[in-house]
Amino acid sequence: MNFDRIEFIGYSKKYNKTDNPAWQVHLLMDNEHVISVEVELVNTSLIIYETDCIPFEEDQLDELLSKIISYLIMNNQICSGEDGDYYYLQQEDYIIYQLPIEHPDKFRSEINTDLSDYTKVYSGSIAKDITEYYEKDLELCELIFKKFNTDHPEDFKGHSLSVSDVVMLISRDEKVARAYRCDDYGWDKLEVKGDSYGISIKSSASN
Repeated sequence: MNFDRIEFIGYSKKYNKTDNPAWQVHLLMDNEHVISVEVELVNTSLIIYETDCIPFEEDQLDELLSKIISYLIMNNQICSGEDGDYYYLQQEDYIIYQLPIEHPDKFRSEINTDLSDYTKVYSGSIAKDITEYYEKDLELCELIFKKFNTDHPEDFKGHSLSVSDVVMLISRDEKVARAYRCDDYGWDKLEVKGDSYGISIKSSASN
């Protein structure tokens, strides 16, 4: 099998009995054979499983896995850590809300202002915009805060993130939304009501 003539023609997310992220990767080999290979992220290692009746030597599997890893990184599915491990890029979007400049609670902390008073100023893809590794929502909020204070996207029309601003995190896989409001000393989690995608929701601070 000539691994110099591989063309990736697509992938699909797999849902198996484990909680590990997995993908079915489809390849065109030698402009002739279409094969599908399943890979799974176990802890921080990517494991390859043969799903078509094509025999591979061990060294061929290693080479194929290396190419699949590069492909998944290019498509914002995984990222590589400095330690050589691999991490799943959460398939989430985020939305930034800010109060109008004339609002009395603008830049104030510990407020109970409803999200309906806010204006949506930006939405983006976490997989595309956030390149650093994170595990928890609050870590992600801090990375978004950093980006929107030091490296604004060109199409961002709001001001640098500050106290009273709200970040909405939306898990596309799970169809749930979580909202956090920037405070003086971190982030307050908000109670999300209504639309699970956070498009027309109302939120109030939870104590």
